[in-house]
Amino acid sequence: MPAAAILSSPRLPTCRGPSATVLGPGSARPVLPCEEAFRRTEPAVVTADHRLRVEDRDAIGEDDSGDPVRRATIGDGPIPTDGPPRDAVPIQPDPGAGEMSSHDVRVGCAGWSIPRQHADRFPEGGSHLARYAQRLPAVEVNSSFYRPHRPSTYARWAAETPEGFAFSLKIPKEITHHRRLVAADGPLGRFLDETAALGAKRGPLLVQLPPSLAFDAGTVEAFLAVLRGRHDGAVACEPRHPSWFAPEADRLLTDREVARVAADPAVVPRAADPGGWGGLVYRRLHGSPEMYRSAYPAATLDDLAVRIAGEADADAVWCIFDNTAIGAATADALAMLGRLRGR
Repeated sequence: MPAAAILSSPRLPTCRGPSATVLGPGSARPVLPCEEAFRRTEPAVVTADHRLRVEDRDAIGEDDSGDPVRRATIGDGPIPTDGPPRDAVPIQPDPGAGEMSSHDVRVGCAGWSIPRQHADRFPEGGSHLARYAQRLPAVEVNSSFYRPHRPSTYARWAAETPEGFAFSLKIPKEITHHRRLVAADGPLGRFLDETAALGAKRGPLLVQLPPSLAFDAGTVEAFLAVLRGRHDGAVACEPRHPSWFAPEADRLLTDREVARVAADPAVVPRAADPGGWGGLVYRRLHGSPEMYRSAYPAATLDDLAVRIAGEADADAVWCIFDNTAIGAATADALAMLGRLRGR
């Protein structure tokens, strides 16, 4: 069956509902090797290649907007430009796919470029997105952080993917990095209007904050009040300043039904665990010890699969691999999906 069809609930959960309990810092569970590395204060490595990628993340291959970009070693074939939706490529059965769990679990990558070394693991024909969506049930869109996309682009993405597929979307840097959550009503409204073209395939909004943005209860409460006044769907926040990993911040996020991302590498040990609202667990794995490049060892993926299986109280669990610089994310995501299917 298609990758998306293995999910127990084709409907994306909204962010409104009873709170749930997820594994927290005090829970007994395996310690991931990448967490242990941070407890030993071994820093992750950020390379010059990553600095370029941050500035123009989708500059190689087909980016996750479908816009024309400089090509390198990723994939082949023409790159679509913005235009009317195309017919989705028919989804072929995926024999051997079993039920992952009784709750909504989504595994994917940050962006949908298909690295050449993994191209044979995806069906031939169609756009990179259509091919990607036949193997993985979700994707995180990062290009929306750097630039807006027309509603017609979002509509085309929705048309190229099967029923049950979902997109998480990073909100624009104008909101998080330039305005720093203050007076963001205008750009937030535009972003929500643009992404509404995804329809039921619009998944969680990702609010990734700059490392310099400390927690300020008044600022955060005001921003979330505006956001919740416009959007009642799932939201995940990835703070990167140590002040966010305190009970007051978690209480505020819980009150506004916003999940705190569980990140690897973690800026502080507590950042490795889910926080905030328990109805959504959103994991982002950036690669460790070398951020954006390192693949995860099999033992780490085994431990993470056990943790995800134990998070059944959440309405939805997302696991996104962001170690995309040299293609590790694709292999890691497929490996994790296989573990959760019980293969």
